[in-house]
Amino acid sequence: MTNEEKRTELATSLAPDTDTDEVLDCVLADAEALVLNRMYPFGYPDGMVVPSRYERIQIQLAAELYSKRGAEGQTGHSENGITRSWPEKSALLENHAYVWLCSAELKRRKQLMMVVDAVGKRYGRLVVIDRAGSNKKKNAVWLCRCDCGNFTKVTGNKLRNGHTQSCGCLNRERLKEANTRHGCMRDDLYKVWKSMRQRCNDVNHCAYHNYGGRGISVCSEWDDYSSFKSWAEHTGYARGLDIDRQDNSGNYEPSNCRWVSRKTNCNNTRSNVLISYNGRSQTMTQWAEELGMNLTTLLWRYRHWNDIEKILFEPLRRR
Repeated sequence: MTNEEKRTELATSLAPDTDTDEVLDCVLADAEALVLNRMYPFGYPDGMVVPSRYERIQIQLAAELYSKRGAEGQTGHSENGITRSWPEKSALLENHAYVWLCSAELKRRKQLMMVVDAVGKRYGRLVVIDRAGSNKKKNAVWLCRCDCGNFTKVTGNKLRNGHTQSCGCLNRERLKEANTRHGCMRDDLYKVWKSMRQRCNDVNHCAYHNYGGRGISVCSEWDDYSSFKSWAEHTGYARGLDIDRQDNSGNYEPSNCRWVSRKTNCNNTRSNVLISYNGRSQTMTQWAEELGMNLTTLLWRYRHWNDIEKILFEPLRRR
């Protein structure tokens, strides 16, 4: 709708010969500013006009502004015992259909509401100095000073979840300490030792419920890697062997552990099904290997048949 059309419609709703076009254009401009300020609370671009869906609201606002013309700056007026008050311009929109924030401004307002002021707060070795803008994903970025004296920029979510606690010096120190202690971080034996301790001590480890969760622990003697390494070298450790607890309910300690192949280790787990026949107890895998039978076939027989002798020695049907 053009300005002339808006002026014509406004004049039609008012007394047709009341005022000049300049007065109508003035109240239309004021109404336009009210609508645009509501849509763009942080400031609207030059040349922006009221969208077509809000033109009726602009004309209604202009009519109300025209009705209070001549009372600019007054909050009320009394005459002949009758008191009349005029609302502020910013309050006129409350009487009309809701004017929504534009999508860009709404997104910006949400982002500002989500930003948590972190200036002065400490996260590990980092102290937040100032806001440093946002990254490509619109996450707040903060300028931080590390205890070592370096400065770094970190996103707010990485500070809050503990992902970043220093400028990088903390990780370098930890790596140096681990390498200096025994110099074996890349050794297969060190990985065995570390994995054993994690299964028993780290509640977040995927296998903790099968080890530490069952009360299985690592003996205090093996808290020192050099002691564990010395035991391994004297008990036949070779690359590719697994550490195995002879008693599955016992702890990791010299008297209960041995070095075995992966196959032997898998045969000594709680999940194995033992089949006993003529005083011999073996896992299902071991029976299948001894009898030359497919493990899947033996497992099907075990689930569906009750006679152990038939399970083990029933001739296979040839197709």
